[in-house]
Amino acid sequence: MNICRAFIAVAGISALAAGCPAAAPLEHEFEDEYLAPVPEESMQPVYEARREVDQAEVALERAEAELRRTDLQVERAENLVERSELALEDAETNFEAAQETLDPERIEEARQPLIEAHDELREAEALLQYGEAFRDWREVQRDYREQFLVAQEARNELTEAQVVQDEGLEAPGPTVAEFEQQYESEMLEARRMLAEAQDARADADAQRSAWRRVAGVEEPDDVEEPDDVEQPEQVEEPEEEVDGIED
Repeated sequence: MNICRAFIAVAGISALAAGCPAAAPLEHEFEDEYLAPVPEESMQPVYEARREVDQAEVALERAEAELRRTDLQVERAENLVERSELALEDAETNFEAAQETLDPERIEEARQPLIEAHDELREAEALLQYGEAFRDWREVQRDYREQFLVAQEARNELTEAQVVQDEGLEAPGPTVAEFEQQYESEMLEARRMLAEAQDARADADAQRSAWRRVAGVEEPDDVEEPDDVEQPEQVEEPEEEVDGIED
């Protein structure tokens, strides 16, 4: 049986409050009571499957935290754009006032701040676009982590049913074949969502390169593929923030 959902049923709280995924519950669940007659030495596959569920839960929590942090970074980028727009308005006002004087020296003095204000706004807007693309990737990555947790839970249910069957014991309910089909279906969906995360990451990288060009920041020479584009079982979150946004 799914431990997280069992806790929800007993405590009478929501999935979010319990820290459980909001994804749809599994259609087939194995009742733990049928594991009671299984010898301890035969329980190792079950323990390993449960550890995989625990690891997937930790990864989902980390993805949620990273998304919240990115939300704050995007908010700071939005504020930077607003400040840059106000600075540009001031620079335009000063330049227009200088032109009215017909004084070449005053006009030239007001021209440079106007150029700089335009450049700063372009850089702030590019940074915001990068931050939004990065946040989009974090959201898709979070969704993938949630689905991968569901797939790991399905694997746990399958493992429990398989262990009981291997011991020659009987357990009413879904068959091992039905648990296997459920796991394959959930993992297929996880892999589909992982592909979406790969695409979103590529978009974020493209926006980062665009911002670097506007800001005059050189691209690093040793760019490597992030770990989170590998197979679902090996995904790791990169420790990364949106460049250029100060805390």
